[in-house]
Amino acid sequence: MPHTSRPAPNLADLAILQERAGAALLALANGGSRPSDALYERYLGLARMLVEQATCFEEESSGFFDLQTLALPLVQQLSVYADHKKAAGDRVAARQLSQEVDQIVASYLDQKVSAAVRRDRAMNAAGEGRFHDALVGLQDSAEVFAERGDVLETVRTELQLANVYEWLGDHDRALQTLDNAHQRVVPMLPQGPPSAAEVESALRRQVSEILTHGTNTREGEQLLALRHFAYEVVQAKGRNYRAVEDYDSAEKLFREARPFFIQMGLAVGVDYHLASIACARRDYADAHRLLRQIAPAFEDPQVRPRLGALRMLQSDVFLLGGSPDKALAAAESGFADQGTYPDLDLGWKLQWRRARALAALNRPVDALAAYGVAMTTADRLRRAPLGYRLDTTFLRDKLPMAQEAIDLACEQKKADDVAWFVELVKSRALSAAISIPRTPLARRSTAEMRFDEISRQVDAIAFARYAGSAPAGAIHERIRLLGERDILLEAIRIREPRWRTLSEPAEVDIGGVRALLGDRTVLVLFHRGSQVIAVAIDAHGSTAGVKQLSSATTEAISRFADNLRRRVPVEGLFDLTGECGVGLEDVLPSEVITRMIGTKMLIVVPHGVLHLIPWACLGIGPRRLFELAAVGILPNLACLPLLDAGADSDPAVALIGAADYSGLTLYKPLTDSALELAEVAAAHPGRVVSPTPTGPEATEEAFWQLAASCEDSYALLHFSGHGSLEATEPLASGLVLTDSTVDAAELLSHPLPFREVVLSACSTAWRPQATRGIELVGDDALGIPASFLEAGARFVLANVPPVRESVSRQFTVAWHRHRRSGLTPLQAYRAVQLDAYAADRTSVTYWAGTTAYGSR
Repeated sequence: MPHTSRPAPNLADLAILQERAGAALLALANGGSRPSDALYERYLGLARMLVEQATCFEEESSGFFDLQTLALPLVQQLSVYADHKKAAGDRVAARQLSQEVDQIVASYLDQKVSAAVRRDRAMNAAGEGRFHDALVGLQDSAEVFAERGDVLETVRTELQLANVYEWLGDHDRALQTLDNAHQRVVPMLPQGPPSAAEVESALRRQVSEILTHGTNTREGEQLLALRHFAYEVVQAKGRNYRAVEDYDSAEKLFREARPFFIQMGLAVGVDYHLASIACARRDYADAHRLLRQIAPAFEDPQVRPRLGALRMLQSDVFLLGGSPDKALAAAESGFADQGTYPDLDLGWKLQWRRARALAALNRPVDALAAYGVAMTTADRLRRAPLGYRLDTTFLRDKLPMAQEAIDLACEQKKADDVAWFVELVKSRALSAAISIPRTPLARRSTAEMRFDEISRQVDAIAFARYAGSAPAGAIHERIRLLGERDILLEAIRIREPRWRTLSEPAEVDIGGVRALLGDRTVLVLFHRGSQVIAVAIDAHGSTAGVKQLSSATTEAISRFADNLRRRVPVEGLFDLTGECGVGLEDVLPSEVITRMIGTKMLIVVPHGVLHLIPWACLGIGPRRLFELAAVGILPNLACLPLLDAGADSDPAVALIGAADYSGLTLYKPLTDSALELAEVAAAHPGRVVSPTPTGPEATEEAFWQLAASCEDSYALLHFSGHGSLEATEPLASGLVLTDSTVDAAELLSHPLPFREVVLSACSTAWRPQATRGIELVGDDALGIPASFLEAGARFVLANVPPVRESVSRQFTVAWHRHRRSGLTPLQAYRAVQLDAYAADRTSVTYWAGTTAYGSR
């Protein structure tokens, strides 16, 4: 609260003011689900004055007022009012109110109460899709309660944290968090959850102690809370098991919890979940029976805000029973409730049900519009990137909806809609990160310094292995450290201050992309089983189509991808066209190919395993695609406006490589690297940042010093050396230097001055399809290219497969010469391909996997 120099008021005036504030708070509470602004402003004005004047009084005569007790309701109502302002679109007022809350919390509330307030605000943030704020708030609150030894509040917070993980689709993490919460209360429940009789007896003893000795033991309250927590954990586990389609385990847990919730008068919640399981099992009769049984309970004012969830499940059951008209009515009734009881997560699910019902009623235009609303609403729930794990799990339950929308848009020949739906499948964390550049900090945080220390330990173990001197158990220790570092990196990224300014996710604007293209064409792809859905977009329009892959093509692509994962891949298989006979006609629909013909530059936005394909070298009739156009790759379409900057014709050039690999068994010394760096330097006379670290000087420290020394607004980095591939650890792949590696995770954690990056090294453009048991359905270019793009690069030249040293030297040096001649990065890439192909058509297999990320 603002300091005042006015004289302290007397007690009588304060008593009157307190009474007026209490009356205003009561009027506010009776103002319905959305009280008027006038009611809020009246209470807040009086409450501010009360806290301010009581503070003045306490400065003169302390001990009369509990300022925390006075400030707490003010904090609560300011928070609610801020939420209402934000919902009404007044973000400025909402931000000002939230800032006021922070000031009052810091000034008046103790650590425990502050943690409880922050926990409440975190759950409000989760409901608005600000999951980064929610995770930070809940994790911090849990730490405060745990440090104070408050088991009940810690468990309550962990239950809410598990709920957020559940919303984000990370059911493994949710179950782990629930197990942690359960383990905290196990010592307090040696005989299991207390019975209702035990709770009642404890409550009686508590009341007796209060009446007899004036002491509140809180015994009964704590036992009641423990009983409640025990069954909340059971029910929450049931929800997560249901989400991963383990219906038997889920049903067992819900039935175990049901007697408790019956005693609490909350059986409707358990029966709702049992009905959802019956629906998922396609047991129409049981699902319909359960829904008829629980429907009247939703008229209760306490349950009424969840009526939309009932309507959603009713819609599912009506569709299952072959009544799409009733399904539509139920979904629309539920969606109508969103105005009174807004819930973004429920909102997209209801719109999805509307879309399904409309499609079943043969109303494709209306269905497509409903899918659009559903996808937009779901997309609003993921504004900021949360790390590849959570960005991926978030998409799991949206993917079936997106696939239905894509199929319907294809059937209706709505090419722009197809591209838009395909793009919303992707996590687009990279485009969100690029949209708000990282601001360099004066010093690294404690978490970042711990991250650096773990990275050094990972490096030390790796190089000990390379030299054959690693102790027993080193591999397991490295895996443990990488897991710890992944968790730490996720926490660092979630807490980044720049996400606080991100009010909406990075937009996918097909019209805006088209306006930027000029003579370029974008190819948007979606791979599903034996199908490739493709959209070609140019300045004049778009064409979509579906290609059913033959068994021979599917097998060839699978063999191609499997070969890349081998310890020593077969070089001949790198040329998918020359060796495997797979050309554009085999993977793309003919109508899309027709639209692409004649473009000067093709920007491919792949999906899934298609990220690994050498698109520029695929055959198209008797020719190769690079003969017709320069070909660049982008992780997703939303990146194009963000990466589409012009290229400097005379950039500063930073060189590093030819590291000292002596004594290593996995990485042999390179003979061409030093010559390559010298030739690149010669291609850019007077523009080389010196000195060039090579040999023993080519260390990780030298890499960061080189970055710091590039003060040019536009710099080009060239690395020549070995690349490390971690097939199941995408953030551990990196650039191998002398006694150290700069990996993708470390690149993510630093802003870099390099706008163009050339990586003359093996497997530096590899993108895994799964990691740590998670299929990467989100479609950023996870790995080294994505890390450089997020760190500031606008073009990256790298290799998907291993590459011969001499071939890489010739290719990259030639690229620099063409680049220096005035060509753009992609034009220079194509010029090298044309030259090499003209000199020797059989050489394609050796450089087919050299891939260019960029749009110009």
